[in-house]
Amino acid sequence: KDANAPDFIFTNIVAPKSKNLIGLLPEKEKDPKLRPYYEFTALNKDGREIEVELSVSYPTYRGGLATQGIIRDITERKRIEEENRRAYEQIQQYSTELAAKIKDEQRQREIATILAEVVASVSLTLSTDEFLNHILLKLQQLITYDSAAVFLVKEDYLIMEAAYGLDSHLVNQRCEQNILFQEMQAQKSYILIQDTQEDARYQFWEGAEKVRCWIGAPLLVAQKMIGYLAVDRHLPDAFTAHDANLTQAFAHQVAQTIYNAQLFNDLQEAQTQLIHKERLAALGQMAATVAHELRNPLMAIRMGVEYFVRDLSKNDPRRQGAALMEANMTRIDRMIEDILYISRAPKPSLVPGSLGLVLENEMAQWELNLADKEIACHIELADKLPLTLMDSDQMGRALSNLIGNSIDAMGPGGELRLSLHSEDGCQIITLADNGPGISPEHRQKIFDPFFTTKARGTGLGLSIVKQIIDYHQGDISIWSEADIGTKFTIILPQIEKGVTKTSRKAPQASS
Repeated sequence: KDANAPDFIFTNIVAPKSKNLIGLLPEKEKDPKLRPYYEFTALNKDGREIEVELSVSYPTYRGGLATQGIIRDITERKRIEEENRRAYEQIQQYSTELAAKIKDEQRQREIATILAEVVASVSLTLSTDEFLNHILLKLQQLITYDSAAVFLVKEDYLIMEAAYGLDSHLVNQRCEQNILFQEMQAQKSYILIQDTQEDARYQFWEGAEKVRCWIGAPLLVAQKMIGYLAVDRHLPDAFTAHDANLTQAFAHQVAQTIYNAQLFNDLQEAQTQLIHKERLAALGQMAATVAHELRNPLMAIRMGVEYFVRDLSKNDPRRQGAALMEANMTRIDRMIEDILYISRAPKPSLVPGSLGLVLENEMAQWELNLADKEIACHIELADKLPLTLMDSDQMGRALSNLIGNSIDAMGPGGELRLSLHSEDGCQIITLADNGPGISPEHRQKIFDPFFTTKARGTGLGLSIVKQIIDYHQGDISIWSEADIGTKFTIILPQIEKGVTKTSRKAPQASS
């Protein structure tokens, strides 16, 4: 009604925020059939803003075109439209958040499944190296990396136990406990280096020349660091803090898996030792019977052989058969002694003594056998060596077993070399032969009871040697190579000015 008043001015009802829209309204449409609609904010007679719709038409009036406008209040309709728009946006946002949440939950379930598989991997019938490699492959399902490695603490250094994406020759290599290791040990948390070329803490090493981004996560068991897990990329800034946290969570599970594997190995070893002790106990029970049933007949046979050869001339061919009988009786008697010794496991009676004198006595007893087999023997004993706390009988037995093994391994023309010297407060015995050598797979087992590579033998000789050396607080190691020979090294503590030195470990050799 007010719009029809003579003094009505259209622009007066337009709200200030819509003034700029008025200039956009066309004065005249080219097509009179069109009826355009315009929406803008207007002011009612109370000065309150309302939303309106203006429809414009161009009727014929007095022979010409006139402009006719109809204004409708659409405030309520706009309110409903705005509510619908906001509701739609909220639905869209909720859908997006729900999809992200579902995706995140699926990822979390995937991570939990992978971590559970890591813990379960200890039950796989794999070696330590194999299950650690299996674990590194699992890690690839969590984060992308170019290479990864597991380092474990061994005394005061580190060993790379497993690696993926690195040269295989780097595995089992010794590494120093560097600055990053010490920092992880102190913080008990991961370290993320976004660019190794810009961080002085990172020390490049062989095989890591391409590393640019690096994460190190400590392997913790009851807050004790047993090693660390390292992953890297060949591009800087390739890892995020989320990747580092994920690696740390993974490392916690790896540490527990390694710990469980060690417990499992300890259990297996305990079971093996229990079986071994049971076997030795059974052997001990029969040892007295064997000694009684075999030694008495052997003594009678030996006396008979001595009586038989008494009246034979030195050139009588029957003496050769008698000598063969005596040699075999000696071998059987020694086997009985080995069985009795390993079953009783007698503790040594340690008193100060001369290792050089023990060596000379044993070589004197083997002298005839060496000559018969045409084996040359070279002995080098240092002069004026300090005394050693030892049981001379047991030490002589250990040396005799080693000498006998070397003689058995060599044929005519073989060479046996023995030496004794003092070094760093210890006395070192070496016994080397030029026999066929011992294969790598056998070197790991030669000190085990009942293990033998001989067609005849109890497999107790070297086990007895190891037991005697251990009782003397010493150490024994072996070096051997096919077609070159075998060398045993024994290190024993010596007495210096009333003090017995602690023996050091013999150097281990793999070939």
